[in-house]
Parts: sequence; C-alpha cells; structure tokens
Amino acid sequence: MLINDCDLPLPTFRAMQKKTYVKLGDLSPSSIKMGIRQLLGNKRFKGGDQLASRQWRMYTGTLVHIGQQILLQDDPEFKCEIPMSVKFNDVSKFFKLPEDLTIGGTCDLLHIANNIYTVWDYKTLATVQMIDDEKIEGWTEQINIYRWLLIVTGTVPKVDHLYVDAFYIDWSPTKAIRSRDVNDIPCPTLTIPMWDRKKCEEVIYNKAMEYLKYKDSPWDEIPYCDDKARWYKPPKWSVCKVQPNGELGSQLKFCGFDNEEDANQKLMERIAKAKKDENFGIKKSGGESTMCKDWCDLARNGHCDFLSRNSE
Repeated sequence: MLINDCDLPLPTFRAMQKKTYVKLGDLSPSSIKMGIRQLLGNKRFKGGDQLASRQWRMYTGTLVHIGQQILLQDDPEFKCEIPMSVKFNDVSKFFKLPEDLTIGGTCDLLHIANNIYTVWDYKTLATVQMIDDEKIEGWTEQINIYRWLLIVTGTVPKVDHLYVDAFYIDWSPTKAIRSRDVNDIPCPTLTIPMWDRKKCEEVIYNKAMEYLKYKDSPWDEIPYCDDKARWYKPPKWSVCKVQPNGELGSQLKFCGFDNEEDANQKLMERIAKAKKDENFGIKKSGGESTMCKDWCDLARNGHCDFLSRNSE
C-alpha cells in the first residue's frame, strides 16, 4: 500500500497509486545492478507499505517516459517502451546456469533510421546531483544489458549506438548561471560505450549465480549490499566560502579533503589570508549509504538492519 507521507495533492497521489511496474523476469537490467539483499528483499517482502516520498523520484521518471512515449507515438522512426524477456540458458553463448532464469526488461526508446539502430535510456536527476563516474558505470551496465536483450530476443539485428538522456527535473537557466555545479543544459546526452556479448553475459551470469545461491536462504544469512549498491561514498570535508546569506557555497579549488583535520588546517590558512568581510567554513558531504537511507523501503519496514547496525 502506498502511504501519502508527504501530503501530495489528491490527483497526484491517485496517479501514483495507479502506476504499476511490470516484472518481465527473475532478473532485469535494473535489478542486476542491485545488491543481493535489496534484490531478494524486494521479491521476498513484496506488498509492504511504501512511502510516496520514496517513490517520488521513480514517479517523476515515469512522467518523463510517458511524455516521450505520447509525443513520439506517431513518429515511425521511434519505438517506445519495448518489453522483452528470454531464458538465459536458451541464448547465452558463453555461460550456462545450473538453474535457468528469465532475464527481462523494457527498453525506453529505439530509434531506427537508415539501417542505424540506436538505443536511448532516460534518467531523471535533480540539479544538485552530479553525473559522476559511478552513475555512468551503473548506466553503462544497464543499457548494455538492454542492448543484449534486444539482440538475443531478435527484436533488432544489431545496435549501433547507446545513449543516456539525463533529464534535470528542476533545471532552470537561472540556476545554471548562478551555480557552476549546475549543468549548462537541461538534458545532456551521454554516449555509452558498448560491451561485447561475453562481457554482458558474464555480468548477468555472476548476478544470477548470486541470486540462485541465496534465493532460498534464511533472511539473516543473505549478505548486506556492498558499498557500490548502497550508493555509499566516503565522507569528504570541503573548505567553502560563506555566502552573503550565511550559507556555505561551493568547494574552493584544491580544498577538498578525506579527513577533518586537513580541512581544518586549510581553513586556518584561508582565514589568515582572508580579505575584509571574507568568511570561510567547512562543509561535510558523503559518509552515508544514500540508497538505504533515502530510497530502499527494506530499512524503513524493518526488514534490513544495516543502517541501525552501522551508524554512519
């Protein structure tokens, strides 16, 4: 059941309630990126309460998908929301599972023109989020598995290009001008490198073997998700200039540190050289498992105790 914990207007909340996510297989390009505890927990505890606040980002992403689908539906070059599923052992050239699993997912957009096949995937972000190497790595894995699915299911004979469109849902020209941390354009396109077939099947195989190993295990024997799956980043301390409104601005050049002691030393140096009316301070970032804290319902519903056992 979806709980309206953030006081959404009735029409919006009703729309969120109507959105369903069709599962097309045991594993999907999205779930293969997950830690094994989150992946199995989502299946094992399916049907528990969900907070609208935690589903909001997924819902805004859905609006982008639906909008693109509606606006492109009459364009013969584009095919939107393509569902696919296949038994891994039936199509894999390089690996065989001891127990076959279905791999399935829905490709956001396929563009076909002049015998060139291009796959597009949509991502939604807030302007405060940077497109870092970690995000690109996850997107690369996901869209390459979509490419693999398109080919092995016979949906297309080949794929020539992979792109990710990153939609900044709160972008504005003013934000882009005022902050160097905000992208200059509202929807940058990233060119994604294509993996060979063996690499795709190896990634799927490794996650499938982990899935088979733990799928019937007692819950307390399933390992916690690793740092990557938990979106954990080590804490950083940055020396920043105090803005007129009293808030700390962006990190000063060469003023990011892995420990608070070094940041304090740099702060003292900057203060000693400060001009009149210049103030500086230290801003801490990172040091949290963002997936667990903000997006995964397993912790909130009491099914996963990682956060309570590992105070960060």
